[in-house]
Amino acid sequence: MYDEDLLIRGAKKMGIELTQPQIEKFGLYYHLLVEWNKTLNLTRITEGERIITDHFLDSLTPVNFLDIDPKVHFCDVGTGAGFPGIPLKIIFPQARLTLIDSKKRRIFFLKRVIKELELKNVFTLHGRAEDVARDKKHREKYDMVLARALAPLNVLVELALPFAALGGKLVAYKGKKVWQELEEAQTAITVMGGKKERVGKITLPFSEKKRYVVVINKETLTPFKFPRKAGVPKKRPIISAAGEE
Repeated sequence: MYDEDLLIRGAKKMGIELTQPQIEKFGLYYHLLVEWNKTLNLTRITEGERIITDHFLDSLTPVNFLDIDPKVHFCDVGTGAGFPGIPLKIIFPQARLTLIDSKKRRIFFLKRVIKELELKNVFTLHGRAEDVARDKKHREKYDMVLARALAPLNVLVELALPFAALGGKLVAYKGKKVWQELEEAQTAITVMGGKKERVGKITLPFSEKKRYVVVINKETLTPFKFPRKAGVPKKRPIISAAGEE
């Protein structure tokens, strides 16, 4: 069951004052997610309170750590049912957002969400990150690249950092294994042209779950040979400057 008050109080705990139009959009998004999930299997989280805490509020965690330009151009890689991109778009209505996912059923759902929520300047793209990142229309074009529940960090940076423009950022949502993942991803971050800026930590409202937000700056262009062919980054994560196992 949808608890609007829980969303409002949770956002307030995170320093976010929701407007009435934003509250209404979150409500509609919730109901669309629950209804479509019955047939499309979009998320394993189906309890009302957990959708609010583990999806909606969790998606908003970067707001606590980053000074986000209201007109930022987001790219959400492996967005799934629209997290974290759509909640952030609701908070930053002037932002541009590109949602990338490899599953057609998810793209179909996202298009419906965009229409029903009347979201402007939101685009969907069906494809694997390894392939899309080689497209000149998307490679190194985005101010802020978002990645949540996508892959271990040493794989994630190869999939997502090529989308970030020079001076842009990769924002990766991580759990309690963040420090181990960071250690294992140091070479991959450097090879992809990145440098760790910071790691933010927050306890999600109404939950004991700790969320870590890894922020990586894009300092140099990603070598064109990356990302490697679809499936290769996961099978052979980068652990050396040569990009080999």
